[in-house]
Amino acid sequence: MVQEIGLRNRSDCLSYRVAVRSIERVADHAAGIADKSLKITARVPKGLFQKIDKMSKLSITLFTDAVEALLRRDYYLADSIVDKVDATHSLECEIILFLDKEKNSSTVIDHESTIVNIKLILEDIRRTAEHASDIAEAAMNQTISEVIEKHEFRDKSVNPTIH
Repeated sequence: MVQEIGLRNRSDCLSYRVAVRSIERVADHAAGIADKSLKITARVPKGLFQKIDKMSKLSITLFTDAVEALLRRDYYLADSIVDKVDATHSLECEIILFLDKEKNSSTVIDHESTIVNIKLILEDIRRTAEHASDIAEAAMNQTISEVIEKHEFRDKSVNPTIH
């Protein structure tokens, strides 16, 4: 039955379960971002918006690539996603530092609720990237045995004395 639905073995079910749970949580984060965005009443400076947009696009790219890696059984794409997730955390820290400076100078953003909602949005964006990492790790777990087999086969064909 597992093969009839397109899976290679029963352990693939666990990988897909992890992915589905992560996708559902990303949908929750997207709804949270929309809700918090509606609560922002102050004008967000263009530079700040661009930083948030950059972080958001990276997070979305990691998420879509993670799903792609799972569906294509691409270990190397999944591995690259796990490595890139830290970049979203760095962007988040950079934006929070900017917000804290603005809060202290109160020149551009003068509404405390706006700063709070932006920080909560940043958390949702970062969590989306973390869920992408969870999906990528599931893809890696799903395909690691295939990668090992390829390396063993390659090693044997290069040096036939290895057993």
